[in-house]
Amino acid sequence: MTDQSQQFSVPAIAAALGGAACRFDIDVLAECGSTNAELLARAGRGAPAGTVIVAERQTAGRGRMGREWIAAPGDSLTFSLLWRFAPGMNLPGLSLAVGVGVARALEKVMRSGIQSDGAGGTAPKWPNDILRDGGKLGGILIELQNSAAVIGIGLNLRLPAAMPDDVRATAAA
Repeated sequence: MTDQSQQFSVPAIAAALGGAACRFDIDVLAECGSTNAELLARAGRGAPAGTVIVAERQTAGRGRMGREWIAAPGDSLTFSLLWRFAPGMNLPGLSLAVGVGVARALEKVMRSGIQSDGAGGTAPKWPNDILRDGGKLGGILIELQNSAAVIGIGLNLRLPAAMPDDVRATAAA
């Protein structure tokens, strides 16, 4: 699943998840087009709830309305989670719930001292943005397939050098 050249490893992720690690089946890929597209394909083949794909590099990352998600290796955390719901379940608040959960988790990480500058101000912006001090820190893309939800999350760890100036002006890391 992983090799030493990769930034992310399944054992390290499992250790960080602690007791919750048993809920997830994590696969770290060196490269893929889109973690959401890969996980949607796996969902169609019967992958279980809790399947997670983490990509070191995405070559066709995307956001809402088909927008490109700019991510360079080492500059971003890009992953997707598969969750299955009861057939026919109405999920109108899923995007907001995921956004609040991601914002709370980031605030917790920043308060714990892992984030060296101690900056806060992380909040969801409905329907799919995560903001930090007014700049876009990340995005959430949820795609539904029957009763399966693929929840894609992209977070800027650093702003990529190749990021266009107009995007950089509204981005955060």
